Amino acid sequence: MQARVLFIDAEKKTVSLTMRPSLLAWDLQPCCSLPAGDIVEGATVVRQDTGLGILLRLTPEDEEDAYGYCHISRLADEHVDKIGKHYRT
Repeated sequence: MQARVLFIDAEKKTVSLTMRPSLLAWDLQPCCSLPAGDIVEGATVVRQDTGLGILLRLTPEDEEDAYGYCHISRLADEHVDKIGKHYRT
């Protein structure tokens, strides 16, 4: 059996896994030199997944594309019910 780690929530001490074949076959390569924890200014919302999170382009359009996904629980310090009220694509 194989599974891919989607994310780790250290606060809740949980690990989210997937066994979807399309995600297991996904060949992930480091996309850029952004280390975890860096603050990125000027990120652009590419896609909004209602109730789940947003996909962000982390680099300016004239540079090599780097993307990141932010879960709804990590979007703001306060509780976010509807992503569209705070962010738009």
